[in-house]
Amino acid sequence: DTLTVRLNLQGTTNLLATVHNPLGGSFTMEYGRDGNTVDHPDSTWTMESVSINDGRPGDGADIQKVEYDYVGLKYDRVHRQSLGYATITGREMNVLPNPDVALRTTTTEYFNSNVFTAGLEKSVIVKTPAGQTLHKATTTWGFRDVRNTAPGFDVLAQVTPGDSTLIGATDTIASRGRSIAPMVTRSDDEWYEAGTMIKSSYSTYTYDGLGNMLTQFDAGEPTDLNDDILVTTDYADCLSAASSDLGCMPDVDIPNVNTSPIFSDDLCPTWVSLPVEVTVTNAKIGAAQKIYRHRDGRGDLCDNASMTHHEDTRNAAGDVGATELTYDEWAATTGSSTRPTRTTCATQCTTSGTTTVTARSPRSPSTTCMTSLTTRATWKRTSPTPRTTIRSTTS
Repeated sequence: DTLTVRLNLQGTTNLLATVHNPLGGSFTMEYGRDGNTVDHPDSTWTMESVSINDGRPGDGADIQKVEYDYVGLKYDRVHRQSLGYATITGREMNVLPNPDVALRTTTTEYFNSNVFTAGLEKSVIVKTPAGQTLHKATTTWGFRDVRNTAPGFDVLAQVTPGDSTLIGATDTIASRGRSIAPMVTRSDDEWYEAGTMIKSSYSTYTYDGLGNMLTQFDAGEPTDLNDDILVTTDYADCLSAASSDLGCMPDVDIPNVNTSPIFSDDLCPTWVSLPVEVTVTNAKIGAAQKIYRHRDGRGDLCDNASMTHHEDTRNAAGDVGATELTYDEWAATTGSSTRPTRTTCATQCTTSGTTTVTARSPRSPSTTCMTSLTTRATWKRTSPTPRTTIRSTTS
């Protein structure tokens, strides 16, 4: 038997080359071809450089040029999908000399070992042409196996994502039915001068089972505990943001024996999961805590995902501004009214013409103050429970 092949000489056909704007500027792209290897059998086009011309000669350098290098192209044969590159390096070029010389390089490292993590950014490092580091940003990821949950799993509670090494087999036929949710758990930044680190900072994040970000902590200067910022976000559920007409899941749907791993009786029956309360503090507790900003717009958010009542804490004295919103049949805002209230539960409830109640929330062991913004008492959850994408494959 004989296999006959012929080299394709068509080149970079049908690839965008140059774009001109009305002001005389333009940008030009050049391409290269990669692939056709054991790690990546398919052929793929890469962008080798981008040159931007401002179209204004005589005022200094007119062209900004970036050249790119690529390393580590891989392909997943089980899922039949490209995993992309492990590393991409961009070189910012000075085009005034001939030949061009690099001003700085930016190297970005990515996950590309499996389809569930491919394309997620690990780190970005900016260096001088001599190789000295100027800035380094590192992202730490956690992963949750969405379909593999323990009995009694509370999807609205905080979860603890695992390291990528704990995901398990991702190159088997069985893995084609898995769903993995990536979550950024920490981000670090470091700044350097003459090769020596002069400043650093980090942020950490927590999530619930739906991938909603619950807390975002910014350490500022790590050695200064007085510049920390903590943002806490609570999300809509039927206990806090549904009208009495809507109720909870069991009120509107017959229980299903094949329950979804991301199901909860406390979810909005409309599957709305939007932020309803945001609090910004100094990350301290007790008497040392300072609340910089607090907003609450729960109202009946579950019903139609539209805010009808919003409260904003305005100052350290606890003054609150409340806004009522109404909509027409096309979901357009028809009007709003703002009035001042006070932050105490009793005053808010009196102002809104309802009754103050104190009860134990079924989702919290502590006694909480609840206010009724319409004609009923609504639970105000004390343990707020930000959003990620679930990467799933099916056989």
